[in-house]
Amino acid sequence: KRPKLRDVPPGSNLLTTGFKQLAVTSRVVFRDYSALKWFMIALLFSPEAGSGVFLAIAVTFLTFFVEMNVQEIAIVSIIMLFSNIPGALMSKKMCKVINPLNSFRMAELFFAAMNGFIGIFVTGSTQRDKNLVYLFASLIGISFGWMFPSQKTLTVALIPKGQEFEIMGLISFFGQIIGWVPVFIFTALNEAGVSMRWGVSIISFFLLMSFLCTLGCGSYEDAIKSVEHTSEDYLEEFALRNSGRKGESSGEGNSTTKIAMTDSGRDA
Repeated sequence: KRPKLRDVPPGSNLLTTGFKQLAVTSRVVFRDYSALKWFMIALLFSPEAGSGVFLAIAVTFLTFFVEMNVQEIAIVSIIMLFSNIPGALMSKKMCKVINPLNSFRMAELFFAAMNGFIGIFVTGSTQRDKNLVYLFASLIGISFGWMFPSQKTLTVALIPKGQEFEIMGLISFFGQIIGWVPVFIFTALNEAGVSMRWGVSIISFFLLMSFLCTLGCGSYEDAIKSVEHTSEDYLEEFALRNSGRKGESSGEGNSTTKIAMTDSGRDA
């Protein structure tokens, strides 16, 4: 049986201690782990918000601006889906060659560039524009497949050991806080009569902001060193808890043996 990670603090209960622990963990992250702090701030803008918003805006853009029908939009979706595969292979290679942090940065820049090119080169609803959409769909699919694995690999590397579940929850939370803002700006620009081309391009701004925030993480090597000690501390603490539990089990076993011997002596 796996030992519990920690006890409920005195004066607290299971209903409130989780919220208190999250507050404590957040303060510790922002105080002691600079790379993780800037990475979480970067996730305010991307990639969950960036990719999810792109997919939400893309359907409107393709339907009303490029004037694609259902079959053509389905083809765009399929192209993006299968383009994730070479993107994932690229992510694997880039994480080894230039480390996960730089791979994530480059993937964001690539995604921002491809999204910006859509606004520049897709100017109407001609067959040429539709062919360009297919091309950019494949390139954006590659950026998805490149960016997400790099982000997940970087997340695992930057999280202090022993608090993975808490911090993964915080990271998911940060990735959703302002995800509605690009859609709001796109809608506002559209209602103001601005071309949807520039509304789509606004996503590139958020991706660039995310990239700039990752620069605060510093180098990947320094970021890893900041959490290296947590692995040793966690393993040592886990061993102590485990040995304590074994000691309790051993003590209970000895008591049972003594009782059994006493009973057998009485029977004799």
